[in-house]
Amino acid sequence: MYSREFQLQLQPEYFENSREEGIDYYMRQWSEASKLDYKTLPYFKSIREEHKVEDMSACGSNDVIRQRIYLTGDWEGLVTVDIKTKGPLTLEEAESEPFSPSELYAPISEEQIEQDIFPCEADFAGDTRVFLNEVQSFKTCSDIDAFFPKAVSKSDTEVETIKQFGYVYTASRNGTYLEGWIKLDVTLVYETLEDAMSDSNLVNGEFSFTVISEGNNFSDEQTKMGIEIYDSMLTSIGSHEEEYPCGSVSIEEFFDSSDNSSATILSSCLFLVPLVIMFLL
Repeated sequence: MYSREFQLQLQPEYFENSREEGIDYYMRQWSEASKLDYKTLPYFKSIREEHKVEDMSACGSNDVIRQRIYLTGDWEGLVTVDIKTKGPLTLEEAESEPFSPSELYAPISEEQIEQDIFPCEADFAGDTRVFLNEVQSFKTCSDIDAFFPKAVSKSDTEVETIKQFGYVYTASRNGTYLEGWIKLDVTLVYETLEDAMSDSNLVNGEFSFTVISEGNNFSDEQTKMGIEIYDSMLTSIGSHEEEYPCGSVSIEEFFDSSDNSSATILSSCLFLVPLVIMFLL
């Protein structure tokens, strides 16, 4: 699977009255630019916490293990485990990441190459995600090897798992768009679970729309509309504490046609529960 995620840091003033009002505002802005009514797309909400193994150097890897635990809402009970690139890569580097899942987890996993797009820069990352219903313990390199054997060396060397700050409220809409899939996400960070449940003391957040290609290439229309929608939203709303336009840098420069033709994307899950895959960040 190949994806392009266009990201904007949320402007806090749109969430002063309530998060639903803020979420609706960003979704409406996307709809106006895309000409697709966001209310026609299924809506899913949940709250999650996140844990990371950020230093895997002892296992022979410079990448990151990320475990997301969904605590409430539509995805309560779901657990995802990712291995993801640390730091920006080129497309070719991302395609070369040794992130194939183990035979045990291959049927419930997804491999993708994603392009992360910000107002003034873009880069690629490799990412493989496993979908589970139990929290996993990552204490040694062998624990990681059980999921991603090509990415690490198997040993009893210990690693440290760190809980990330706060709790994340997620609101997503997903469906078909321009011969592929579209995913709209609002993620809101709160310091405590109680704050996340009651919509109190919002810390920060992000809106993103992700264009997903069913094949190995994006169509010209997908590329064109992605650029137009992103430019429209950056111009009308902006991205918190980020400048736009970006001087001599344009969004069009992020999409070299040679990137599309060279992309080789694997999907070990055979689009297993395809909507579940799209619903999650």
